[in-house]
Amino acid sequence: MDELVVWLHAQLDQEEQQAFTAGNTLGGQLMLRWRAAGSGVEVDGMRRPVNEPLVVTNRLMEDMPGYEVERARALHIASHDPDRVMGEVAAKRRLLDLHAITGDELIGERFTLDGREIPTEYDVVCAVCGRTEGVTAPACATLRLLALPYADRPEYQEAWRP
Repeated sequence: MDELVVWLHAQLDQEEQQAFTAGNTLGGQLMLRWRAAGSGVEVDGMRRPVNEPLVVTNRLMEDMPGYEVERARALHIASHDPDRVMGEVAAKRRLLDLHAITGDELIGERFTLDGREIPTEYDVVCAVCGRTEGVTAPACATLRLLALPYADRPEYQEAWRP
């Protein structure tokens, strides 16, 4: 398996584990959906904040200095709740699965999405870009773009940068 694909799987595993842990409560319940409440974040369906000891929902507080920044932070955190992160991880894994499709699994013509014919003497490695086994080429553009948000992590290789 391609080194970039292995590395990406490890990043997605870590992201999924962090989301799962963030959604876990001490009581063993999973609370994966969060929402902004004033300048704090609540676990959906509960009146307990997950990022602050006190949730400010009083309308009078909205005029206080710094409220807008705290509200923006709360909205950002809530929009990246564990449920969404796990959904994004699942979608990214499906993109990785597309990369692993072989020629035998393809139905119909052997062409890339941009119309290039795929050589029949090789098994297809990527159903999207048409990169083939046995041909030395840079990593698939799709995978390099998928890896870009993780460029600040250890073991990211500059050669993967699109």
